Amino acid sequence: MKNKVLYAQIIKVIEELAVALRNYSEESLYLNLTIFTKDNTIICDGDPVGIPDFYSVRVHTSEDFNEDIYDPIINESARIYYSGNGKELIRNVFKFHGEGNDDDSQGRTQQ
Repeated sequence: MKNKVLYAQIIKVIEELAVALRNYSEESLYLNLTIFTKDNTIICDGDPVGIPDFYSVRVHTSEDFNEDIYDPIINESARIYYSGNGKELIRNVFKFHGEGNDDDSQGRTQQ
């Protein structure tokens, strides 16, 4: 049953992303999304206590797919830290790079 719930949640988000991409542009778009959970290999100096999750996302036109140099619509990766007792709440997101930021060591706090 647990796998069915996870599957349903992931498929729902995938379908929402497909609609968002389709509505964004008349061009064919390419989305590459990677997520690692509980990844203790990405902890950086100054990060809060805890084991973060990681995401990397790139969106670009399909014409740029085979190009060595391309202009992505979105290109970002970050570490996500959580807080909460029993229910995980996002506490901080620290970008590695993306949209002009090589490393956003200050991060952003979620409310």
